Amino acid sequence: MIRRISLIVLIVLTIAASSVFSETISIQAGINLFNDPRGGTASYVEFPFLLKRFQFDSSPVEGEDWLRGSISAVLYLSDTLGNKIDSASTYFYIKADNVQDASRRDVEIHDKLALYIEPGIYEIFLEVTDVVSGNTGSFHYGRYKIAPLILDSLCMSDIELAKYIRYVTDSSILATSRLIKNGYEIRSSPMGVFNHTDKYIYIYAEIYNLEYSPAKSDSFTLAYQIFKDNGEPYFDFGEMMIYKPDSTAVITNRLDYSSWALGKYELRLTATDLRTGATTESAKKISIVSLPMQQPDKVLISYRSPLDTACMETKTNWIRFIINPSDWEMFQTLNDTGKYAFINRHFDDRDPSPWTGKNEYLFDVISRFNYANNNYSSLAGVTNGWSTDRGRVLLMYGLSDEIKTASPPAVTKPLQVWYYYSLQGGVYFVFEDSQGYGNFRLVHSTAKGEIYSGGWDEVVNNYETDFD
Repeated sequence: MIRRISLIVLIVLTIAASSVFSETISIQAGINLFNDPRGGTASYVEFPFLLKRFQFDSSPVEGEDWLRGSISAVLYLSDTLGNKIDSASTYFYIKADNVQDASRRDVEIHDKLALYIEPGIYEIFLEVTDVVSGNTGSFHYGRYKIAPLILDSLCMSDIELAKYIRYVTDSSILATSRLIKNGYEIRSSPMGVFNHTDKYIYIYAEIYNLEYSPAKSDSFTLAYQIFKDNGEPYFDFGEMMIYKPDSTAVITNRLDYSSWALGKYELRLTATDLRTGATTESAKKISIVSLPMQQPDKVLISYRSPLDTACMETKTNWIRFIINPSDWEMFQTLNDTGKYAFINRHFDDRDPSPWTGKNEYLFDVISRFNYANNNYSSLAGVTNGWSTDRGRVLLMYGLSDEIKTASPPAVTKPLQVWYYYSLQGGVYFVFEDSQGYGNFRLVHSTAKGEIYSGGWDEVVNNYETDFD
């Protein structure tokens, strides 16, 4: 009896010791919109997330020879002013056979939360907590637009990328698993990241508003195409014909990517209703990466992160326009230690490839920040370009798809119009140089939450032919 108690104490101490050196929980998270018009005015939105089991502490279960961990996940939905609108949460257990099993770095935990969301623009935040150790991790989705449902024409849901999909007939699994959708168990890859040593990408999607009649059997086609990150065609899986089961159809498939080179791609799925000729398309980003099955506990990075070398003022300027107003108000109340932790957490949560040692999101923000200072600052040698109207828009929304300019006499004062064709369904920003010294101020935008002055729409339309 004494020996058994000593063994249990040893196990608890071994597991607890690992939590002393643990880091913030890393989360891969995504959004999949299923805009089925039969569901009313709200869209069904899923938020799949993927965790690594080794990040969570476990403890012995009385009377059992295995270990158990506990995980809590909470999703918050807010408006753009930070007001909470809705939330979803889950609490579940994870199991490991022993301490060695709990330490395996290749075991993945798949789960998801879901909400029905009305059309609008929202801020979305996911927080995951290890109930045993108290460690937490978070993922900020940023602003996300839910478009109104399409009621009268062919349309498609988001493409859900998965590491594995299977059709389930076991009633006990169907009744208890949150990973089941329309009879399929889907182990999602939330950020579209796949290991080069694997072979298949599984996909799930739904098509709505097919022209359907029970009295007439007809079909629709699906075309699968892969494009490189620069838009160049890479691989064509061809087209397949599928019989319509109803006005709505579920799509599942398995694509072999074993011959692809490492890199970033885009999958485009195009459906055509053969009765009406209508087409619809959905696209999803894919990353094929090199990941070893086992990684060392500590990875030494060969460069110093800008987060370690930049002063607090500079780092504060980086995030000033890319966090929501309520977070900014809270940030200003923190001491330097709290601000340092906030900024690090912000960039760590958005690192698209945390296994590489380089945070691409951080470097993208810094690149935009430096570009704004180099091109939009008021005077040579001054670095206030980030705080100008053009700098703010660049930091918040990224590089525009197109910029058009107009100068007198076509217009009374120099203008720049920045077009974002994929933002909120297509928007533009009008900047005017009212003094003629190159200090362009934002005077109008069709983006939600930005300054709007209806007369400028007519100006832009009337003088568009005069823009360069």
